[in-house]
Amino acid sequence: MGVLLVLAERSGEVVSKNTLLQNVWQDTFVTEDVLVRSISELRKVFEDDPRQARIIQTIHKTGYRLLVPVRWVNGSAAAIAVSSNKPKPDAPKKASSLARNSKLIFGIAVLLFAFTGWTSYQHFRSSHGRARPKIRLLVLPFENLSGDPEQDFFADGITEEMITQVSNLRPNQLGVIARVSAMRYKQHKLNLSDVQRELKVDYLLEGSVRRSGDKVRITAQLIELQDQSPVWAQSYDRELRDVLSVQANVAEAVARAVRLNVPTAGEVALASHPTPSPEGYDSYLQGQYHLHRYMRDDPQKALLYFQKALTTDPDFAAAHVGLATCYMASAFDEVPPTDAMPKAEAETLRALELDPGSATAHAILAEVNLRYHWDWPGAEREARRALELNPNLLDAHDAFSDLLLLMGKDQEALVERQRTLELDPFWPEMSIEMGNLLECLQRYDEAIAAFRHAVELDPQFENQVHWSLGEVYGRKGMFKEHVEEWVAALRGTGQQARADKMAQLYTAKGYTVAMNFFLETAVQRRLARQSRGEYVDPLGIAEIYVQLGDRRQALVYLNRAYQQRSYGLAFFLHENASLAGEQEFTELVHRIGLPLPGQR
Repeated sequence: MGVLLVLAERSGEVVSKNTLLQNVWQDTFVTEDVLVRSISELRKVFEDDPRQARIIQTIHKTGYRLLVPVRWVNGSAAAIAVSSNKPKPDAPKKASSLARNSKLIFGIAVLLFAFTGWTSYQHFRSSHGRARPKIRLLVLPFENLSGDPEQDFFADGITEEMITQVSNLRPNQLGVIARVSAMRYKQHKLNLSDVQRELKVDYLLEGSVRRSGDKVRITAQLIELQDQSPVWAQSYDRELRDVLSVQANVAEAVARAVRLNVPTAGEVALASHPTPSPEGYDSYLQGQYHLHRYMRDDPQKALLYFQKALTTDPDFAAAHVGLATCYMASAFDEVPPTDAMPKAEAETLRALELDPGSATAHAILAEVNLRYHWDWPGAEREARRALELNPNLLDAHDAFSDLLLLMGKDQEALVERQRTLELDPFWPEMSIEMGNLLECLQRYDEAIAAFRHAVELDPQFENQVHWSLGEVYGRKGMFKEHVEEWVAALRGTGQQARADKMAQLYTAKGYTVAMNFFLETAVQRRLARQSRGEYVDPLGIAEIYVQLGDRRQALVYLNRAYQQRSYGLAFFLHENASLAGEQEFTELVHRIGLPLPGQR
């Protein structure tokens, strides 16, 4: 339907494949095969021969063209009439006339159905809170004018706080691009036309920060992108302790400028919360700065700064949320979840005592329920509450997508995952998460496209993507590519000798021998780390034994993963239906309350 409408809007013109893909599948990773199938289905409807096209012409290596005239009936809300005046050469005149009239009527019917279906779908998305908000805004990184690079953390922190403030104002009316995509423009030269095209935003909020001791000067300007003109600007000279009120003032001004229903004074984010001390707020911003540099910094830095903020201001709710985030992240592969997750939960609950309206805290609690307690109703309750408080919160959509996948609601999970891409389109991790979901749904070509897109966004993710691509190629039976990707991943992590050996074995003895070498050495390396007292997630070892075909050992380590409440256990059980015949596997699935394959 979407392909037909795009072609109809440009009747007689060549429409490139890229244009069709971008217009019809805006938020989904698809290959050209999907487009080819759509064109094929349309040709069947119109009985159109691609070799002697009368309706849709293929332009080699470029795109497609709708050959027949198009008439919009009764404006854009009625139908599109398509007619073809070329009868078949061997048909009698009367039959030819009847065929033409039938084609015209059928064309109108098909296109009316297409238009009605498309608009109904958009209405469905809107009524369920999944349509793109009417107004979209990007907060650009605030410029550090202090003349001191050490104050970059402060400017970045103000940027992130402004994103949070504006997002919380009228989340159902205003969509705000999330942090990672916003911070991208700190490194890239700004072109307003490119920003509008890339992110489809209506407004930009830009500004600068100049800090001297406890004095702060903040300037902010709102630009409407349609005509690239400023619609509001203001400067604020304040004490450091008044920075939060400045952020609230800017958020209110933005709401007025874009003609939203302006919140009352009591609704402005943080307005009723205790104001942290300048020292506490400074430490909090330092924590946020290092938290978001996790691929470049020691993660302990963020944790220490949040702890320092709470030493100064124990009732600072946002600092409790930051600390909870650090603890939860460490449970992935640094410390046993049984140590880290209770700390994350305690900090989150304290944050909610201090600020029951913290959408981020509810989203973290959803993750704790999902990955640690395996409390599915609790996870859903907290994720939905986070989305009620802030539909723009990426973390809430992320958690909800994971939950829906585990409950077997694949398409709903995909909608939530697409929403994360819409909110933060330039965050590589969201592309990787989309790839993981598409892989689970066995949409392998789309998964490959998603993984590759992550590397395009940030080459630092190349090694992580090598592992993911290798796994997908293995599932597709593309064994040469599987080995190549994992050899590249080994080299990227400095394991040159192991990479060379794997490549040599593949050339000399084939895929199975090469993969067994990789898996056996992987187990040895993990067990060696464990013997040195390092934490090694038993789930990772179980996964290797599954691939080696050693089910007995796999179940031994799966039970250890259950005892330690491994971060990804539920997802492993969800994906490995091949073990469903094992009694211990089935018992394990029952113990965590996960629906068995076929029951979802």
